[in-house]
Parts: sequence; C-alpha cells; structure tokens
Amino acid sequence: MSSSLLVNFARVASNDNSADAPQARFAHTCTLVTEPTNQLCVFGGEDKTGMWTNDFFIANLNESNLVADLKWKKVASSPDLVLPRRDSHTAIVYKQKLYVFGGATSVLRDELKHQLYCCDLESRKWSLVDVSSSS
Repeated sequence: MSSSLLVNFARVASNDNSADAPQARFAHTCTLVTEPTNQLCVFGGEDKTGMWTNDFFIANLNESNLVADLKWKKVASSPDLVLPRRDSHTAIVYKQKLYVFGGATSVLRDELKHQLYCCDLESRKWSLVDVSSSS
C-alpha cells in the first residue's frame, strides 16, 4: 500500500532589501541548520551579472514566522582565509559546522573540485579541511 504526500509550494519575496540580504543568484547552496537554532545559510553561487560569489548569509528562522519577514546577516570572511568564489558546489551542516565542497568557476574548475571548507557556525571562522589520502 502506498501513500502520497501533497506539498504546496508558494513563491515568497523577502522584504529585506538591505545590503545584508542575499541578492538574486543561482547555482548557490541554501542549507538548513536545525540545532541549536533554526537558520538558513546561503553561500556562493553566480549573481545576475554572471559573477561568481563567495559571500555568506545567515537568517534566523526562529525570529520570524514568515519567510518574507526574514532578516538576513552577511557574514564577513575570515581575515586569514578567503574562500575562492564558486558556483555549483555542495554544502551540508554537521554538528554546528557548515561544510562546502567543490564547485567551479571558469578559471578554477580543476582546483576547486577537491577542496573542502568548513565554517564553525558559532565562531563564524572558516578553515580548509585536509582531504588528502592517507594511503
């Protein structure tokens, strides 16, 4: 016996037009964080002018009942580590850390495909994870 789940989607426009809100983009990641608070994390992608980005935004879902009322915060890059601009990457959250893997730009396609970065969501500090093979 199978069951179906009906899901309704609606397009929602954010009312946050500040510089701290992500602008239109594609090939980015939007990752949900559920502990200790509910947050959305948006990283990278390509903007409407065709430029690759490395900007990082967080919205706290606990402060709003409506997506349209989200207040975004742009997270500054770590001064000692600036991530390469990228699109078409992947991202996950595990134990309060956001991991960003791979991606591409027209120039750095081969260099980025094996890079793994980690952002500690409490300290907001990025680090490059060593993924070299031990064998």
